[in-house]
Amino acid sequence: MKRTNPHTDKLFLRGERRSDGYFFWGYTNKLRKDGTFVEIWLHPERYSSMKDKALAARMSGYVRKSGRAPRNSKRLSAEELAEAMRLVSFQMEMNSGLPLSAEDKSFLLTGM
Repeated sequence: MKRTNPHTDKLFLRGERRSDGYFFWGYTNKLRKDGTFVEIWLHPERYSSMKDKALAARMSGYVRKSGRAPRNSKRLSAEELAEAMRLVSFQMEMNSGLPLSAEDKSFLLTGM
């Protein structure tokens, strides 16, 4: 059973902010003793980072692993995709004010 937001009486939504400034990310599959699922609350800097990574993952998901582009979509060349990922990387650095790690940049450029 998922715990509800006491202010709205609805389930927590990703991005809702707690009084201490932490952001809600989601529920785990682990149960507490009271029968509710454990929640994931992230520090504002970590939330921003995770949100940007989720966006990059969604963007990279537009090309199927089989190599076929989804219906009704423009298939990007390797150069166009690399340029788009460089732009996302730059925007993430500018938004967070922190440089991306080599691992994050590698993920953005290769998807791995």
